[in-house]
Amino acid sequence: MDWLHPQILLLAIPAFALLMWFDARSTHPMSEGRRRWLLIVRTLLILLALLALASPTRVVKSNKQAAIFVMDHSQSVGDEGVSRVYETVEKIRGNFPSGAEVGFIANGREARVLAYAGEPVRSDFFQNPNEDLIGQIGAESNFAAGIRMAKGIFPGGASRHIVLVGDGNETAGSLEKIAGEAAVSGLKIHAIGVSGTARPDVRVKRVTSSQARLNEGATLELTAIIESSLAGSGRVRLFENGLEVDSRDIEVTIGDLQELKFSRTPEKRNIYNYRVAVEGFEGADAIPENNEALAIVDVRGKPLLLYVEGEEGEAKYLQQAMDREGIRLDVRTPEGLPENLRELAGYDGLILSDIPAHRIGESRMTAIRDYVDKLGGGFVMVGGMNSFGVGGYYRTPIEEILPVKLKAPDQEEQQSSALALVIDRSGSMAGQKIEICKSAAIATADLLSNKDYIGVYAFDSQVHVVVPMTKVSSTSAIASQINILSSGGGTNIYPGMQAAKDELGQTKAKVKHMIVLTDGQTSGQGYQQLASQCHAEGITISTVAVGAGAQVGLLQSIAAAGGGQSYITMDPTAITRIFTQDTMVHTGRMIREEAFTPELVEPHPMLRDFDAESAPPLLGYVKTNRKATSQIPL
Repeated sequence: MDWLHPQILLLAIPAFALLMWFDARSTHPMSEGRRRWLLIVRTLLILLALLALASPTRVVKSNKQAAIFVMDHSQSVGDEGVSRVYETVEKIRGNFPSGAEVGFIANGREARVLAYAGEPVRSDFFQNPNEDLIGQIGAESNFAAGIRMAKGIFPGGASRHIVLVGDGNETAGSLEKIAGEAAVSGLKIHAIGVSGTARPDVRVKRVTSSQARLNEGATLELTAIIESSLAGSGRVRLFENGLEVDSRDIEVTIGDLQELKFSRTPEKRNIYNYRVAVEGFEGADAIPENNEALAIVDVRGKPLLLYVEGEEGEAKYLQQAMDREGIRLDVRTPEGLPENLRELAGYDGLILSDIPAHRIGESRMTAIRDYVDKLGGGFVMVGGMNSFGVGGYYRTPIEEILPVKLKAPDQEEQQSSALALVIDRSGSMAGQKIEICKSAAIATADLLSNKDYIGVYAFDSQVHVVVPMTKVSSTSAIASQINILSSGGGTNIYPGMQAAKDELGQTKAKVKHMIVLTDGQTSGQGYQQLASQCHAEGITISTVAVGAGAQVGLLQSIAAAGGGQSYITMDPTAITRIFTQDTMVHTGRMIREEAFTPELVEPHPMLRDFDAESAPPLLGYVKTNRKATSQIPL
């Protein structure tokens, strides 16, 4: 007796204790005897349930043994070699225990069962091998096919051994791969080397394509391996769907192994057969049947990618590179990005290049996430000053589908920062706007580390200190203070900016930044002078204009004088993205601007021809943190 899940039986003790506790706490008016019988019945039911979950099993030991011989019948072995294979198998079989069940498989281009395990064979089986099989299946040596066949014909309840007998010249399949799979399943594989008389031969060992599937107009590389046991000269010809498309002369020597490469650019959608044949060795070549090999490539129509570029005039470079690879690009501005899944479904992939999140909007980002998650669409984000974390994608649907987290790791944060949020709380901000501003302020505080400072100042006709300049030791405490912010009153930005300037000036931080948000016309004057004073004291200022009623010209001049950014949005839901983007940019944590040379750290098909020595140095990068399941090859 054995158990599949014996650890479940350990639950019996706490289960019994729990039953005793319930029994002691019960106030039901029943007799003592009935109470005891009820406890016993409940205990038995729980024990039976635990026994069933533990899955008792009956172990049956067997001394039954089985072995399958996979016997090489390829032309490289030859008639004499096949006879030697049978002689070797007969000797090995004679040493097996009397009760062992033995089967036999002929192996070449494919596998054929000669006798199942335990099945009797004819009396002259080993003395008169079926040499016709060499002509039928001997054009190739696919040992993987033989092992795969052997795995399926073993009798149940027996130990399983596969014995390979042949010359080991594999021309098809992957013996190494199938052997690994067999080992995992408990199969033992043994190999015995047997070959025929050496014969002069030149052959195409295999032809491989750099891509098994590609798009029309793209270039692929074909590699032909030519092996020789004779010396001479000949010609190698390449055929594409039966038509000769390339050829070259070849000189071979005894023991020679040459690698020839061909390049092709299929122009039409089709299944392409690439056949490589070697000629010119007639008479000297003892096995002409192996003088050619085939590779099959699936060529599909040109893919269509949607390319959304944030910087005008920059799209042409990627477009030219994609044209050379046979890939079509539909180039659009952020405003032309589809808003629903149905429109995105017509593309094979989507490329976002240097576009801030607030220009895309929540609904479009949700559609992109669903396009990747539900439809399996491709997605690429190209780095830049408006991408990843500095683009405001922190905690957005886009971050969910990226292979990286957009908040930089704490160990890379070397400088302390102080951030002041100056937010309009006038009557025009009532409802959705003020609630979004509160959420944006909380999300911004969450980006800061515990050595940073934050202050929140609301203004109507005067300033209201919501959160005095304080260290970010508890985000939840700051959030509770921000949540009391309400709307009402007129609009005067100046007192709010002045209060933020005064508190930033008293804070010991290397980076000091202010974000000013309003949706209306402000009273007061001297804003540009105040912004210039801030900049002179090391305080940068960014402004956010919300809606058509905002005083855009004034806000832009404040940002210009304060050395920050000016943002304009008609969509209040973009406020959070703007706040997080601007904070990441101006606190300096997310961008590293220094020249570096990328290094290849993980092999990847996309970087097959990457040459680190010829690659130019890059001038900077946006910092991110890899997710557990992501690959970072470069």
